[in-house]
Amino acid sequence: MLGVIGPIAVAVSACGAVNADAGKPAAERFAMLERGTTPEGTPITAAAGSGVFAEEVSGSVAYLDVTTDVAGPGVLTVGPGAIPGETVLSHFGHQQQFPYEVMTVSATSTGRYVTGLAVTNPLDTRITLQCTILGGLRLDPTAGPQPVSGRCSGGTTLTGTSTVTGSRDGQWNGKAVQLHTIRTDIAFDGPVAGTLRQTADTVDGIGIAARTELETTLEASGVRFQQNIVRTVGQNQGTR
Repeated sequence: MLGVIGPIAVAVSACGAVNADAGKPAAERFAMLERGTTPEGTPITAAAGSGVFAEEVSGSVAYLDVTTDVAGPGVLTVGPGAIPGETVLSHFGHQQQFPYEVMTVSATSTGRYVTGLAVTNPLDTRITLQCTILGGLRLDPTAGPQPVSGRCSGGTTLTGTSTVTGSRDGQWNGKAVQLHTIRTDIAFDGPVAGTLRQTADTVDGIGIAARTELETTLEASGVRFQQNIVRTVGQNQGTR
């Protein structure tokens, strides 16, 4: 393939009358994904603490007309991000070396915000999304209904809404906590298209979802990936 492309490129460049803008859309599509707009306020200490948490997962993933049961134990790792106030939460399935979902949470003097999301089909990484959420998705219960928008590597964009649907007292990690149920609906458009619907019981003041129901449908190049899972985060097992 390289032997064919090379001579064609030389022949075209020799003509001289090449549209200088012809390559811009492709170049922009595959430009390095940079951070979005920073959430308002001054960064504060870690958004979600740190440690390794046990998870219990139920549900399945479907790919190439094959459905795989993914029920079993999992792991959530929580650690510092690349900038002040940022925390990275990575979800691993049973015996998986690499995470199938990564989320970044930034804490500032005005609240806690989801600023990035990466979703990977654990069966085939060709369906992968790495997205930055513009302005952040605020996790605090006083945020009210809010629009969500962002951009992803490869030219995919995301739009949607997020709403706090209720709050209640609960137990998590051996402590009495307040849980806020946050419903988020996201649509992806571009080379990777689809939807993500998540209902998460988020621990007040921390940003970790104690329980999450997740429905994801993604399609790229005519191939579809579906994920329907429920995961529950358990005790902090400390650092490793």
